[in-house]
Amino acid sequence: MLFKKNIKLLDYMAPSLWKNLVIYTSGDSVVRAFHARNGALAWRRVFDYPTSSAPTIAGDRIYFGLRGDEEAVDGKKPRLVCLTARSGKKLWELELEGALLSAPVIAGKWLIFGTDKNLFYVLEELY
Repeated sequence: MLFKKNIKLLDYMAPSLWKNLVIYTSGDSVVRAFHARNGALAWRRVFDYPTSSAPTIAGDRIYFGLRGDEEAVDGKKPRLVCLTARSGKKLWELELEGALLSAPVIAGKWLIFGTDKNLFYVLEELY
């Protein structure tokens, strides 16, 4: 065993691997990257809302959902977020109609996912 970390993952939150980094979205408001060899924290990114999906990695970019709070007067809608895998820097985010609850799928240059509002998204040329 290379390392062991106690991170409270939700059942549907599988980690992803990019080069030597293990990347987690754990259902809280933090995305974390650990070095695969020793478990040392490489970077972490904190958001205003909990993550809603496991991460998907394409090229050097990470894609995942944030829940948002559509019920609040000043609340943000759920979003798809894109970070750099190397540093966790946010590149962009896209407001969604409904929460993204499963990891997006990559097919060629397409990023495909659905939301809990029964909407299906296909984005292209992302990386």
